[in-house]
Amino acid sequence: MPKQISLSFLRELGDALRKGRVSKGLTQRALGERVGLPQSHISKIEQGGVDLQLSSLVEMARALDLELKLVPRQALPAVDALIHASGPDDSEQSTRRAREIIAVHEQLARSLTTAFPNLDEALTFQTMLRMIQGHRFDPAAFKILKTALAPTRKIADAFRNGDITRRQLIVTLERINKGLRALRKTLGQGVRMTAPRQVPAHSLEDDDDD
Repeated sequence: MPKQISLSFLRELGDALRKGRVSKGLTQRALGERVGLPQSHISKIEQGGVDLQLSSLVEMARALDLELKLVPRQALPAVDALIHASGPDDSEQSTRRAREIIAVHEQLARSLTTAFPNLDEALTFQTMLRMIQGHRFDPAAFKILKTALAPTRKIADAFRNGDITRRQLIVTLERINKGLRALRKTLGQGVRMTAPRQVPAHSLEDDDDD
């Protein structure tokens, strides 16, 4: 029984650290660099597969702007309610991550329009990204965005290697733009936010180790 309780606690702790990392917009690799641990070890911690030393737990908490406290058991319900009320909602996190992804793809769009200045599909791609960047994204809209932009990985790889034809680019961009139009229609039913906040531009591979 003590072993089962220990494993359950480690899973809860790992899940709390994962949520803290995601809310800060950090990948496992980025968090590992801050606390001096490899990405693979961060992954095991978040899965509840590592019994953390107190010193490592303190370092991770500090990196995530979290605070370790010993709370009386009877006060836990009130503390949990306060944390839930003060934490970022799903839409805030989805909006932040969506803007990071859009920023990356705007860089790709600029490269494509420079290399193919008369390609209407590339210009449309760039325009569509600009039109959705100021919107608020709930988790469902964020999922649509990632699905719509998924084919850009092949474009980016082929473009870097100089191994893409104009016809291939047109076909792929038409598919992407169709998805972005559907997304814009969905976003148009919601509320548009004012000027978007500046966010760091991550690479297309940054979500791989989440």
